[in-house]
Amino acid sequence: MRFPRDTFLHFLADNLPSLSIHPIRRDPDDPATGTLQVEAINVGFGRLDLGITVSSIFAKIDVISTSELTATDMMQQVWLLLAAKFYTPLLDYTDPQNPVQMGTMLMWKRCRFVPVDNDAYFQFSCTLPLQFHNVLPPQS
Repeated sequence: MRFPRDTFLHFLADNLPSLSIHPIRRDPDDPATGTLQVEAINVGFGRLDLGITVSSIFAKIDVISTSELTATDMMQQVWLLLAAKFYTPLLDYTDPQNPVQMGTMLMWKRCRFVPVDNDAYFQFSCTLPLQFHNVLPPQS
C-alpha cells in the first residue's frame, strides 16, 4: 500500500514547500524516523480498510511547534490545502524521478484538527481517511 502513502506525502511536500514534512516510519537503521519532530508536519499512517473496489488508509497528521502561533499558522496552511482540493492523482513513486499515474485519485473529506495537551510544545492533530480505488501496479 505504498501508492496512497507516497502520493499523500508528495502532495503535502509539493504544495507546502515552506513547511517541513516528516514521514513517521519505523526504520531500525534510523530510529529518528519513528519519532515526532518539532517545527514539522508529522505524517504517519495507520489502519487500512480494504474494500472490493474502494479502500482507505488513515493518515495521522500532527502539527508541532514550540510556539503556539507558529503551530496555528502551520496547521492553517495544511488545513487550507486539504480544504481547497479534496483529491490528487494516485501515483506510483517506485522510481521517484519518474512517478507513474495510476489512473485514479486519492480522495479525502474534511479535515478536523484538535489540540493535543503537551507541556513541551504545541500540537494539533488530525486523523484523515484517504480513499482510493484499488489498482494494480503498472506493468513494465
